[in-house]
Amino acid sequence: MSASKALERTEKTVRRTAQRLIVSVVGQERLIQRLATKPLPEKLMGLIRYGAPDSDIKPLLEQMATKATPGDLARLYRAVRTTADPESVGRIARMAPMWQIMSVKAQPEFSTEILTSHATLYRSALPTGTGPRGMMVCFTDFLDQMFMTITRFLMMIGEHPVDMVMLRAPTPGEFGQGVPGLGDTLHGTVQKLSWLLADRGLKPRAYVGASVGGLYALRAALMMGHCNGVSISGRFYRAGSVVRLEGAGPSFDQLCPCFPAFGVRLHCLYAADETIDCKHAAILQLMRPRARLYPIKRSGEHNPFITLGARRQMAPFMALLAETARGGETTFESMMDG
Repeated sequence: MSASKALERTEKTVRRTAQRLIVSVVGQERLIQRLATKPLPEKLMGLIRYGAPDSDIKPLLEQMATKATPGDLARLYRAVRTTADPESVGRIARMAPMWQIMSVKAQPEFSTEILTSHATLYRSALPTGTGPRGMMVCFTDFLDQMFMTITRFLMMIGEHPVDMVMLRAPTPGEFGQGVPGLGDTLHGTVQKLSWLLADRGLKPRAYVGASVGGLYALRAALMMGHCNGVSISGRFYRAGSVVRLEGAGPSFDQLCPCFPAFGVRLHCLYAADETIDCKHAAILQLMRPRARLYPIKRSGEHNPFITLGARRQMAPFMALLAETARGGETTFESMMDG
């Protein structure tokens, strides 16, 4: 073959390859545009079947594993396992959080209702059983989580018939400014939320908070009365944190001992070897001497779930938390020792 013909054949091959790449890129862009308005699981399955690159799929997988209900995530993983080709299954298995658990085991089911942009209601599909149904309001941490992703938190408490509202602050951790769509103060937020839940036949029996959300949960419990407040490694958002009540005159903090506690039980769990958490717990006890403190021994993590998980105490902890959500008078003393 002459050099000119070889060159011509090479040029044709390069042109055909370039055309195929252009078609592929255009097709992928059109697919992404078509899937843009679809629900996240459908969007993910479309990209997986098309063979989209990891850079397009991984962020959506992480988003799904952060905010989806356990049942929705498990269904997505099972759909990938049963319908995708083996290469895609292997690729997704390497990227997908909790793949080994979620893709083979049935997970707790929750229905989801978006109350506002920063408040989501999760209702357990489990039957109530003999006792009262649990209902709690959660004040998230700086990462809009409960020391773990919302999906994992739902998965772990999903063995119990507990409904819950997840609240996210407009500025991470600062619930003193209220929650968008509910109120611009903590008082206005919990009051309007109680009305919305009452319209749905729900009444919170516990207010639970993680990290900087912890003490806001205790304040909310004191405002509403006759319930449990649970702080998990609670910290004051800033020194002398105050909460303004509409028409109440000078600002004050509901944790002040002058604020009445009608039928409210306050619980505070924290790591016994975490210096900052211990200081904040000591301040809380000065303000609320009747608050029950539970220092977790031999733990130096701000996130106490790391220690409880290592000690295989997460399931008992979630059972106690579910009991508070039913309005029960319980104690977390068993969590203090490994």
